[in-house]
Amino acid sequence: MSDHRSLLEWQVSSLNQQLASCEIRFSDLLLNNWIFSKGAIQGISGYVCKICRTFSLKSVIVPGYDMTMERKHRCADSPDRRSYIVLPIPLDIPDVDYWAAQTLLDQVNIYIPI
Repeated sequence: MSDHRSLLEWQVSSLNQQLASCEIRFSDLLLNNWIFSKGAIQGISGYVCKICRTFSLKSVIVPGYDMTMERKHRCADSPDRRSYIVLPIPLDIPDVDYWAAQTLLDQVNIYIPI
């Protein structure tokens, strides 16, 4: 009985440590990011950059106010400064426009399942 109790106490202690770690991560996420509901997204703007060969996507929250992805995109932006998704275009893609359209559709399906 004593071994069983020790095992349970160890498991509870381990779960408490995991919970504390998750709370710290969640607090860090809230502190360093803007969080908004999927329902707030009014559209998605995409841009294919031929210079850095990437496809950038950005959620549009306020149509007419948010910059389009073409205006927002900066080839040299570091990942921690970006407020948008950047996907490298695979080298073996023969039709970049079709690939970009399919990628954009996949992103739309995440927010508004079709």
